[in-house]
Amino acid sequence: MDPERLVRMFEYIEEKDLNLHSLLLVRNGYLVTEAYFDPYTRDTAHFAACITKSVVGILTGIAIEQGYIKSIDEPVLGFFPNRPIANMDARKQSMQLKHLLSLTPGLSCKDMLGSDAAMQKSKDWIQYTLDLPMISEPGAHFTYCSPAVHLLSAIIQRQTGLSAREFANEQLFMPLGIAPVPAERWPSDPNGISMGYGLQLLPRDMAKLGHLYLNRGKWHNRQIVSPDWVAASTTRHSTWEEEAKRDYGYLFWLFSGDGYYSAMGLGGQQIHTAPDKNMVVVVTAGLSPRAEDYIRELMRDYILPAARSNSALPANPRAAEQLAWAVRRAGGLPRPVPALPEVARQVSGRTYKLEHNPFGWQTFSFSFSDDKVTASFTVNGSGELAVGLDDQFRITELPGPSRLALKGYWERGDAFVIEATYLDVPSWSTLKATFAGSEINATLQDTIFGGPPVYLRGTSQD
Repeated sequence: MDPERLVRMFEYIEEKDLNLHSLLLVRNGYLVTEAYFDPYTRDTAHFAACITKSVVGILTGIAIEQGYIKSIDEPVLGFFPNRPIANMDARKQSMQLKHLLSLTPGLSCKDMLGSDAAMQKSKDWIQYTLDLPMISEPGAHFTYCSPAVHLLSAIIQRQTGLSAREFANEQLFMPLGIAPVPAERWPSDPNGISMGYGLQLLPRDMAKLGHLYLNRGKWHNRQIVSPDWVAASTTRHSTWEEEAKRDYGYLFWLFSGDGYYSAMGLGGQQIHTAPDKNMVVVVTAGLSPRAEDYIRELMRDYILPAARSNSALPANPRAAEQLAWAVRRAGGLPRPVPALPEVARQVSGRTYKLEHNPFGWQTFSFSFSDDKVTASFTVNGSGELAVGLDDQFRITELPGPSRLALKGYWERGDAFVIEATYLDVPSWSTLKATFAGSEINATLQDTIFGGPPVYLRGTSQD
């Protein structure tokens, strides 16, 4: 691979200020580039979001190959006998497994309109989904429907006697050398059915899944997934007309014109497999839906063109060293902490009582010191949160378990800006607090899900 092209890729990532968490490039079975962006490391498990859908698709193929499920033509309702199902009609009776796999169930199910949230509020997620009205013939139209994938998870559990998580640990993850996924890293619904999303994996684990498909389901001479299933799941079965006619297989996105197919999740969690380049690319990130297009630009303009030969390229030590430096820089290089402005000394240790706000936050307090590279931030007087001032995140373990990473800097001398991310879910928020006398005015902006900023106001009690 061309290291100069990959160096320019890192320059582009920095230029666009892309909030990547990790970037792994595997070619010809070799881990060519492995970068983790502060505060993430090789050992950080990432919320894979809807990559989980692709995993459920793989498990469906394994269950069919092992005889637990007869075929993709089986009627969905046949797996749920003795259930009273609302909105029954001939269309619902004709819904088959292949319609769940291609996200063409015909159900009135569109996550963007809240069907997913409504399902989560119900006591029985399966009953909720089965009761949804039909709006089209199964197979006629693509609709991004997480509840449909949850039905697949329930079918896997009913047929194998194991939850999708347990079945994956036994039949998929263990053969790939992926550590068993505990329940907290793949949650279940109220009735113990593994969710059709929400799986957490290490980036290297994601790369193994991509490489498994690159090798047509084989891993170290063991056929884990049928090559026919790999081919079927990466062949077009539907098209999302609303998203620039994006093609879909069986729970895999297809970018045939660009030469790869993908497992993709919210925030920029992506596994790309490019058979012609014998390459797998893994990206984890905290990006808004619009910013996810930048990853496609990374693939098109830098990553795929970097694989410009099937034999060794001439040695380029200078570019190789520049690439190694770019990877180290992504991991974070501490910078000298600028002298604190006078306002930092004035507000340090003060408690600010906040006006009513959507978060129920009652007080803020900050602590700064000239001889420290960290500050502390406290909400409601409960536990100090460490904030790196040297352009390095500091991680605070929270109940849950959850980990919150914060770094901050002074802007214009009177505004303190905190960048925050939870390591357990795709997240990125910016809190900007401006101080004027005894008053504090702050804005909190979610940069992934967007929406208007939340304004916070308060007065010093000291």
